[in-house]
Amino acid sequence: MTEPIQAAGALLWRPGEDGPQVLVVHRPRYDDWTLPKGKLDPGEHVTAAAVREVFEETGHRIVLDRPLPTLRYEVEGLPKVVWFWAARADDGAPEWNGTAEIAQTQFVSAAKADRLLSYPRDVDVIEAFRAVAIAATLVVAAVIHRFVEVPVLQLKDRPLRNLGRGGAGS
Repeated sequence: MTEPIQAAGALLWRPGEDGPQVLVVHRPRYDDWTLPKGKLDPGEHVTAAAVREVFEETGHRIVLDRPLPTLRYEVEGLPKVVWFWAARADDGAPEWNGTAEIAQTQFVSAAKADRLLSYPRDVDVIEAFRAVAIAATLVVAAVIHRFVEVPVLQLKDRPLRNLGRGGAGS
C-alpha cells in the first residue's frame, strides 16, 4: 500500500458581528477556494507543518487550538491525509499581498464559506468547528448561570436586594 501524502493546516477564525468568520484561500493553480494547508517537510511534525503552512499561505502567525477532523481523500490516485486545528487569527497580521500559490485570502462568515469552498470535505471541517463553538458557548452560559448571582426583581410585598433598590428607585 502506498504511504499517504501527509499535510496539515488550520481553520483560522476571528469574531464577527454575526458569529465567527473563517479564512478561506484562493489557489489560482487549481482555481479553487479551500482552507490553508500544505504538505509536511521531511521529518516535520504535523503541528509544526500546520503553523508553517498557515504563515506561508496567509501571513498569520498562529497558535493551534483544538483539533478538528482529519481529512482523508485521494489526489491523482494517491491517498492523502490532512490534519486540521482551529486557530484564532492574528489580528496584527500585515495585509496579505498573495503569492504564486495563494492569490487571495478572505474572511467570510461560516455560512458564506459553506457556499464558497470548492470541496465538501472543507465544509465538514467548518461544520465541526461550528459545532464545538456552539457547545463551548452553551457550557460558558451554563457556568455563568450556575455561579453568578443574578439579582431578581421582587414583588412589592417582598424585599429587594440592595443591588435592586437602586434600580427600583427605593
